[in-house]
Amino acid sequence: MNLTKTPVVTIKGKALYTTSINERFIVRGVALSAKDVPALQIDDILSDTHIDFIKKTVIPQLLKLNVNMIRVYQANPKNSHSKVMEELSKNGIYVMLGLATSIYSIKRMNAEYTQSTFNHAAQLVDEFSNYENTLCFSVGNEVEFPGQQAANLHQDTPNQTDAEIVQMTINLELKVAQAMRSFARDVKHHISTNNYRTIPVGCAMQDGPQSSWTTTNPNDYEVGIIGTDIIAQYYASGDSTERMDYIGINTYRYLNGNPMSSYDGLAIEASPLPVPVILSETGGLSSTPRDWKIVPEMYTRTELYPQLSGQIAFQMLEEGAGFGLYSVSNNSGALTLTETTNGGASNLASVYATAASKPVHTIASTPSSPTSPPPSAGNAPAVKITWPSSLLPLKTYQAPNASITVKNYATYPIQLVQNDAVVGTIAAAASETRPRSGMMKVTPGVALSMQSKVKNNWDAVCYLPAHKVKAGITVRNDVSWHVNAVCPLGA
Repeated sequence: MNLTKTPVVTIKGKALYTTSINERFIVRGVALSAKDVPALQIDDILSDTHIDFIKKTVIPQLLKLNVNMIRVYQANPKNSHSKVMEELSKNGIYVMLGLATSIYSIKRMNAEYTQSTFNHAAQLVDEFSNYENTLCFSVGNEVEFPGQQAANLHQDTPNQTDAEIVQMTINLELKVAQAMRSFARDVKHHISTNNYRTIPVGCAMQDGPQSSWTTTNPNDYEVGIIGTDIIAQYYASGDSTERMDYIGINTYRYLNGNPMSSYDGLAIEASPLPVPVILSETGGLSSTPRDWKIVPEMYTRTELYPQLSGQIAFQMLEEGAGFGLYSVSNNSGALTLTETTNGGASNLASVYATAASKPVHTIASTPSSPTSPPPSAGNAPAVKITWPSSLLPLKTYQAPNASITVKNYATYPIQLVQNDAVVGTIAAAASETRPRSGMMKVTPGVALSMQSKVKNNWDAVCYLPAHKVKAGITVRNDVSWHVNAVCPLGA
């Protein structure tokens, strides 16, 4: 599918550029999530099942806000998203798409990076690479969170000294960083090997401004752990196939009445990074409606625009924490958005309009560093870092490409699952002696599970081990149902 209203955006050095007019692209974004909105509780806001809500309710407000990009935290690869993406494209709106979920993600406390996590991401990439308004992919949101990681370790191991907690935290941070960078590399490899359009792959980080946590931090066991600015340098190190293509920073430094220099420190921290830096969440709360006066400064302040490529306001829909620009009402199925008291939606719309009218300034020249991550962090105390010497083994995803025949003897629908992803479904049989047959594509050499839907639950019927999954087979479910039962083969 070719979407024509949003020209492709690519990376040149530290900046985003539109390829058709060769002009620097500055993000004016808003975060869009509906999972915890009481009136919605939508896990996949981009799904085509929500096209009416997006088209009639959300997009008109996005246009009033003068945004050119939305940040969406997750999507479901089982769903189609073409209608929503096309409607967004028609209105000049790009998407930053999160490739992780609470299930399929790298966890900050164990650094586990599974094949199923990568497969989930790869399946999203398979679809969203088709849309020219897919601006970038994110492999995680605030996965590195030094203060929280240290606090959790302190709680779990109360007999450890403060110095031991610091070292444990640093070791954990380095493992998580290695897994995150490996995840980004694998997604980039998947894009390249499938000859997809090159779409930037990065992550969104917590704003941990200090290069090491100093004695100004109230908790002694946190003094000396690595700040996320140092981790960002590791993410941006290495060659173009291994490093992240951009760095997102979730920052809430500015509040109403603060000086316009609130974000100058971020520009300093971004200066050694040879990739674009996007403020992936912004908008600190205060007792009065947010004025968003810092927004135009992103595009005109000489300390900021050479280093930063725009920002994303948090967040469009109110989920209960007070950050929402709009509350959602559901009146007998009619969904409406109402500007919240403290969100400052009209103020954001005004300053985004001003920002959109400003001349596009040049970006800073691309620094040569970090080609390797920093050897130490801070002086209070000095922390020597031994970075992971290599990335984790490359993970691969192979799209289903082998045709098999499936016979369903159950009077319920069935689905086939490989690597935690549904590869196909077959409708219910007319009776237990009159099976329903169907063809579907599977990945050869990968174990599959057959599940049947009884009421609202999918229950295991049987499975087929990896070595039996080959093109041309016929698999049946006329067997005593059990998670360990082997599905019969043959007509």
